[in-house]
Amino acid sequence: MDSVKTDAIDTSRLTTIINDLTSMRDTILANSHHDSPFLAGLLVQAVDDRLAEVQDIMAGSRRAS
Repeated sequence: MDSVKTDAIDTSRLTTIINDLTSMRDTILANSHHDSPFLAGLLVQAVDDRLAEVQDIMAGSRRAS
């Protein structure tokens, strides 16, 4: 029973992280014309990498349940 409760909390937290990362990515892209496009590209790639990692964790969590 505790395991199910923990999975639900982790999934909720991971969803929040995904939303935050997506928002960060959108902000970087929206401001990239003011900043260095190269730096913006690096930042977006870093955010995308972390976003993919979190999505992989969530996919594994769903398969386990």
